[in-house]
Amino acid sequence: MRAPGENDSDFVRIGQSYTAVWVKIVSGWLCHLFYGWSLIAPIVMPDRFGVSLFSKQKCVLRSI
Repeated sequence: MRAPGENDSDFVRIGQSYTAVWVKIVSGWLCHLFYGWSLIAPIVMPDRFGVSLFSKQKCVLRSI
């Protein structure tokens, strides 16, 4: 039987440091921010993305 604080030589911990945890947290928040911005940016800056919400132009279909 092993003591509660004794390390198991067969068990390897990966990413259990505070640095690894904070990297995961920050990268998760950055992904959410980038995704949110990708949804909001065309509404906030429609001219930059070629999106016109109130376009007066009509689509013209040409037959080839």
